[in-house]
Amino acid sequence: MHRITGSNTATGTFVLGPLGAAKSLAALETSRIGPGSLAAKVYWFAHTESITLTGKWQGSADGTTWVDYVPMNNAAHVVLQTTTGSGTKLVAAPDCISGLSYVRFSLVSGAVSGTSGDAYTMSYNYMAKSPFEAAFRW
Repeated sequence: MHRITGSNTATGTFVLGPLGAAKSLAALETSRIGPGSLAAKVYWFAHTESITLTGKWQGSADGTTWVDYVPMNNAAHVVLQTTTGSGTKLVAAPDCISGLSYVRFSLVSGAVSGTSGDAYTMSYNYMAKSPFEAAFRW
């Protein structure tokens, strides 16, 4: 296995986005990801007063219809930022991601609409399976 860092980078803003607007990274095939190694590296800068930014993992069987993964205790997704500020976090994917064919990370705005000052950059970090492991899943 080898480390994949910064793959599928997404950068943008929440300018004029509706409440609940989601910005998502491109889908990853779960068969290529080493067990327990996937995380999303998320950087944000929140300029708008009262905006909230929440990160969540989603899975899909076909890469088009997405459902949210939730913690085993069905707790709410963790809010990364409330009001103005910035930060960087690695958000680990749930262990059950291999139950579906595709996975992605989404950053969701809430509370108020965003502006061009509400920026983000996201990327995946994971340990890739060897081509043999990806092709011959047990």
